[in-house]
Amino acid sequence: MSEWTKAELQAVIDEFIKVSEDTWVSGDINQWANWYTEDVVFRDLGAGYGKGEVELHGREAVREWYSRLRRTYPSCHAIHYPSPWQVIDEERGWIVMEWLTRMRDPGDGSIHEEKNYARLEYAGNKQFSYEEDIYNPQRHLAMIKRWMDVYERFHPQG
Repeated sequence: MSEWTKAELQAVIDEFIKVSEDTWVSGDINQWANWYTEDVVFRDLGAGYGKGEVELHGREAVREWYSRLRRTYPSCHAIHYPSPWQVIDEERGWIVMEWLTRMRDPGDGSIHEEKNYARLEYAGNKQFSYEEDIYNPQRHLAMIKRWMDVYERFHPQG
């Protein structure tokens, strides 16, 4: 039996989604990174973290990776991450959810987004001890390429 009820976990994930949206719009990773324990394991089963790595270990590694990512083009334009659904396993304290990586409006009002799935393990105190992200990197790259084609037509100077 979990330490948390389904209602408590739903309230936590609702707040986490709000903080995540605020984070990606503002570009300030700190508030979002604090939602992870100091010893979090963060797995990316899509593109990974470069050099063949698929895991980050610790909150500071997560903060550093995503801070750097947010400063690069075109990643800095992926600013909306709506979550159309979540499934809560209250017995384990797990949350499985779909995120949509949605790019900023490229200039013509078109929407460019792609699906991601995440499994989060809740550790209490508004922190997750584990996150595993699953997505198709080829689909993400194709979506980003389509977005860049439109964006660069409306913003020829970058």
